[in-house]
Amino acid sequence: MVTGVKHIAVAVADADEALGRYRKRLGAGADAVVKESQVTRQRTATFMIGDVQYQLIQSLDPDGRYAKHVAEFGESIHHICYTVDDLKATIQQAVAEGAQMREQSCRISNDPEEVARWEAEVDENTVCHNCGIVGSYEHPEGWVAFLEDDGVPGPGVEFMQVYRPEEVPEEYREGPLDL
Repeated sequence: MVTGVKHIAVAVADADEALGRYRKRLGAGADAVVKESQVTRQRTATFMIGDVQYQLIQSLDPDGRYAKHVAEFGESIHHICYTVDDLKATIQQAVAEGAQMREQSCRISNDPEEVARWEAEVDENTVCHNCGIVGSYEHPEGWVAFLEDDGVPGPGVEFMQVYRPEEVPEEYREGPLDL
């Protein structure tokens, strides 16, 4: 099931200011830059501490999921992304054990059955409850799924089956990822 931690996502009010505090107080993120994504409507600083990637994420919209988190809980861990070898099997096992998965519009595998289901069910009006993106959407780093917020104690849980090089969607094969 879970094989490691991909990243820890911290919801922040201002990504530049938060990155400055990580640099000053922890000596972390020295080479990080804040990137803005119009696709996901967020600003993100990504850096490593040891073997764990940190993502400091600021919503561009006042009603974005990270802005809502900051308003309710303050700047804090929004979710932890856990790597898995097989996302589809992980989801099936979690559901069989009583977990509920958040509704989403991004695919969970390259399985032809999953691709056909995705193409039949997702259209330009479908809203992804994970990221808020409308319409079909390929995640830039891997196949992802989130447990509903009451899945386990603590911050939100994201599962990710990281793409192998040949699985990376065409739009992300060159240039920086639009996270």
